[in-house]
Amino acid sequence: MDAFRLDNKVALITGAGSGLGKQFALTLADAGAVVVLAARRREKLEETAETIRRAGGTAMCCDLDVTDSVSIAACFEEIQTTVGAADNSMFLINSATCLSSSTTSTLSRLPCRTGRAMPFSRANSSTSR
Repeated sequence: MDAFRLDNKVALITGAGSGLGKQFALTLADAGAVVVLAARRREKLEETAETIRRAGGTAMCCDLDVTDSVSIAACFEEIQTTVGAADNSMFLINSATCLSSSTTSTLSRLPCRTGRAMPFSRANSSTSR
């Protein structure tokens, strides 16, 4: 895991209270990232944050409705105030299940690092040879 260290990086994870979002949060925290858990169900976020903290990681929770641009802006403002993430030290994982094109557009304007994911079929083709 040393080749995949994320110390001094901040991971904003939408939908982090359950499913893949929760697993992303646990994995990234284990790699050293400060994780910002964002979703509508605060109690699920707090459970995930507590798991991360017990394992020695750093996590904060942010109430977020990805369909509401005001909620998105407030969450990002809270991150800047609490964590103080520099633009180049933060990345975003959209794991919320109700992203519309307008929400994706709003989230993409946040000052986070962006990248493109490789399609699943192409990613698996190199491992199946």
